[in-house]
Amino acid sequence: MHSFVDIVIDDASWAPLPEVLDIDDVALIVRKERSIAYRWMREGIIPAHKIGAAWILYKETVRYTLENPDEVPPLPEKFLATFPDDLSIEDLERLFGRERQAIYRWLKAGLFGRPLDSQTRIQVYRSGHTPKQRAWLVLKSDVVKLLQNTTNHPPHPPKDKSTSANV
Repeated sequence: MHSFVDIVIDDASWAPLPEVLDIDDVALIVRKERSIAYRWMREGIIPAHKIGAAWILYKETVRYTLENPDEVPPLPEKFLATFPDDLSIEDLERLFGRERQAIYRWLKAGLFGRPLDSQTRIQVYRSGHTPKQRAWLVLKSDVVKLLQNTTNHPPHPPKDKSTSANV
């Protein structure tokens, strides 16, 4: 695992950062050049999710990784808890840190409605009966599955208890 011992960020420093970070935010946090922060993200040292061509970085998981570098970072559970079970376009904008046009492009391209890989499929449905009432909705549980399957951070192999006791 990578060592982030020299990176200490207090609560006051994290507070103004958005919930969904960009690579420049991460470079500032880890006090490295943008190219290094990007490489760390691509290599899975900094946790992120690749959805389509976009990299999504959550403050909650980046912070967890910096504070617990030897552990697999969890999903951004506190941030996810602020959303309803049926996610609207506005919710998806906030959840993914992307503008409405990008979310619509993802929807129209079938990103949420076609298999992303052999394990992930997001169901999208419309609510309401009239065109004015219709809105795209995505189930939060499906977005959680999407995040689980698009992470760049491989799970750590289980530790062999028999060998670790002898060390």
